[in-house]
Amino acid sequence: MIALVRYLMADVVRAQKWTAPLLVAAFVLVSAATGGTVLRAWLGIHFGIGCRPDVSEQDTTKGADEEKEGRFPEKIPATMTTAVVILLAGGLLVGVVPFAEWTWSGVLLGLFSAALAVAIGVVGANFGLGRLRPLLKSPLHVVHRLHSGHVGDYVAWLLLGMTVAGALFAFT
Repeated sequence: MIALVRYLMADVVRAQKWTAPLLVAAFVLVSAATGGTVLRAWLGIHFGIGCRPDVSEQDTTKGADEEKEGRFPEKIPATMTTAVVILLAGGLLVGVVPFAEWTWSGVLLGLFSAALAVAIGVVGANFGLGRLRPLLKSPLHVVHRLHSGHVGDYVAWLLLGMTVAGALFAFT
């Protein structure tokens, strides 16, 4: 993914279009926000860092009628470990083998994006939304309603995201 972003950024920067700074900023912010969110979740799930989410009775799927599927395994299965190792090795290989010409600006933007992701993850895990929580309560309620957990919702959001991404690439 990082190599693809670098490749697309290099093409955009070389083209010297008016959209170049906007796309570069979008790539950096989106990758930083995604990385920060994953890091925040990882810190919360595996290390218990951060506050627990509010338990709400509304708009959630409790699974009260579902049977318990089993217990947490004592040891992580080899298939899960192997999949993680293969994905990490593939990501490292794609990131190390340059598909496009490396530039100092690309390397610096990548480092900035990674540092911003770490900052977002650590601040998010330790402080949460803080004073922004009351301001975001209403919009977050709408987002939670739209993400009901139904598979059709996920498919609809995936198609919307792919359509928007396709439109961005078609018009730039």
